[in-house]
Amino acid sequence: VKKIGMRRLSQLGLRVYIAVMVVLLLLSVAYSGQPPFYLFVVLIAIWFYSAGFIFGNYNAMAMEPMGHIAGMAAAVTGTLSSLIALVFASIAGRYYDGTFTPVAIAFLLFSLFALFWSEWAERHRPKPSDEGEIFAH
Repeated sequence: VKKIGMRRLSQLGLRVYIAVMVVLLLLSVAYSGQPPFYLFVVLIAIWFYSAGFIFGNYNAMAMEPMGHIAGMAAAVTGTLSSLIALVFASIAGRYYDGTFTPVAIAFLLFSLFALFWSEWAERHRPKPSDEGEIFAH
């Protein structure tokens, strides 16, 4: 994290996450919803590894300006992320048909959604000179 940076590392993790899900979706479609087990295991291992870069770093970035209330911020972000996941999982669960294809589609769409909002947040992030004024309180 110190060498590459939290933002770049999490963005890279999210892009790997998306790339793996694209490959899994293509394999799922090619194999009628049941990708070969050995490929599935290898790709899911890479996918989980990239999730490790994503979740920890994005959570740390979300709580970065709230160091003075870190415990409360962790509780709020944990609760909100669980509630958001519940909504998205409920929507995705309605399309499950016993194959991996709807799961891959859901994860791909939701991770593209996350990429969009993460890029939007980066573009609208306060400039370093503004941070002192914004986060001073």
